[in-house]
Amino acid sequence: MFEVKLKSHSSLYPYMQDYIHEREIKGICTGEAKTILSNFECYSASVGYSCEHISREHYYNWIDSLEGNEAHKSLYIRGVILFAKYLNLRGKISFVGMHPPYKSDFTPYIYSEEEIATLFSTVDKWRDYSINPGSIALVMPTLLRLIYSTGMRIGEALSITNIDVDFTRHSICLRKTKNNHERYCAITPTMEIVIKEYIRYRNMLPVAGVDAPHALLFCNNIGGKVNAKAVRVRFHNILIASGFKVTPSGYLPRIHDLRHTACVHTMKKMIAAGKDIYCCMPQLAVYMGHCDPKDTEYYLRLTPTAFPELLAMDAKTTMPITEIVNLFLSKQKV
Repeated sequence: MFEVKLKSHSSLYPYMQDYIHEREIKGICTGEAKTILSNFECYSASVGYSCEHISREHYYNWIDSLEGNEAHKSLYIRGVILFAKYLNLRGKISFVGMHPPYKSDFTPYIYSEEEIATLFSTVDKWRDYSINPGSIALVMPTLLRLIYSTGMRIGEALSITNIDVDFTRHSICLRKTKNNHERYCAITPTMEIVIKEYIRYRNMLPVAGVDAPHALLFCNNIGGKVNAKAVRVRFHNILIASGFKVTPSGYLPRIHDLRHTACVHTMKKMIAAGKDIYCCMPQLAVYMGHCDPKDTEYYLRLTPTAFPELLAMDAKTTMPITEIVNLFLSKQKV
């Protein structure tokens, strides 16, 4: 259901509703699309736009009205481009703009193994001393460990249901993913113990149905859905309690950085085991749920500063090959 409460709407509004409805039927996440199209509809209605297609002039006028940084604008433009393509399929020939080139210079924070241990120690000791029915104190220790252990996104973790966890196959099925592709995450024996312990305590909550097959794995003290924003706020407080300082970017590390850290730490283990750094990429892509290998290669940029020893490990792995090639070339010259 898509609804923008305005006194009057543009002629594009019914098509926006159809577009969102179609995506929902296909099982595609629509939260981001709703936010973007709400902005587009508010602008279109404010200027009295009456066409059933997106004109070039209207498209660029809307872009000029956007506020925020380049990353924010790029996200919104991409959303309207997708809607314009949908209109074309409906026979409402619309202008499809070019996605503006945008390259983020943001570098995620990579936690050290010592910092990860400190985080886990702090969250294990955390207690809520005031009565809060919606408390997520019970959830946090397992949730943080799961994100770090599997590299899954916070939204993916919070959408897991009880039936998605398969201890027999040592895996978790992720159905609501960023790329809308269902995938499985392997869980280690240690992580299984943590999840089972959490489930044991969760099932003690005086709430009916928390152990139902299709009930969410992670719930608050009254059996309700855990809000991602509440998790981020709690994580922020845990960082402060753990002694973390503001990074050069002006912010504390994020909970999403646990995902980046999981990938880099996994890469570190694979290279330490003697694997070539580029041979690791396909496995890491599956591990992270990436559709595009370029998304995984991005982590190579993080390794020189976060773990310079990885380059030394990789050099040892490839050195024999380099020596053979050099020997062959020297014989060719002779």
